Amino acid sequence: MSTLKMLLSQTLSSLSGNWLKAIGMLLLAGMLYMVSAMTIIGPLFIIGAIYLGMSDFFLTLARGKEASVSQLFNGFNQFGKALGVTLIMIMVIMVGMVLFFIPGIIAALAFSQVYFVMLDKPELGVMDTLKESHEIMKGKKRKLFLYAFLGYIALYAVLLPFNLILLDQEAVQQQMMNGDIIGGYMAMGPYMAFSMLVGLLFGPFAYAFLANFYVRVVGGEQEEVLI
Repeated sequence: MSTLKMLLSQTLSSLSGNWLKAIGMLLLAGMLYMVSAMTIIGPLFIIGAIYLGMSDFFLTLARGKEASVSQLFNGFNQFGKALGVTLIMIMVIMVGMVLFFIPGIIAALAFSQVYFVMLDKPELGVMDTLKESHEIMKGKKRKLFLYAFLGYIALYAVLLPFNLILLDQEAVQQQMMNGDIIGGYMAMGPYMAFSMLVGLLFGPFAYAFLANFYVRVVGGEQEEVLI
């Protein structure tokens, strides 16, 4: 079985019986983020801890163990390091994006495993955690990028038909041109509701897929078949 098919199978298996908990995890994380957004810099301070807690949840599932929504708060046990790792990661990726965009994508792929590394090797410092993720992703960035690209195409293919069916483009444009912002958003209501539903299903799958990717990588899987 190819790497991709195996990962898809493992991802669905890890989520089997856990979809509701995974959706609850994302909703709770979103609520924490919105509360932090009451201050301008709030999200920047807690986003690392939130991602670490989410990574703890999905990594537990990927390893075939029982996970709990309360694991979201485990990320705050390493709050300082999560903050440091996240700030440095964001700065490096932003600089890469400014430098012709592609270096930013490469940096994002290189640091894609940092939160899993923090969970498995909590003794590492901020810079060593980033370096460890970079080492893990050597020779694997192209593969993860392809998987992410295929996922985006699949998501777009699902949303596009409903965009054409549910979203009245002319009504939205007319409302916006008339200055009726609320009316414009209401016209987008059915499509936005459907998009949120798809997001609640796709989000857990995307996080679970990344966790299973990490488990295979650190477990020594070296399959070269991409699809």
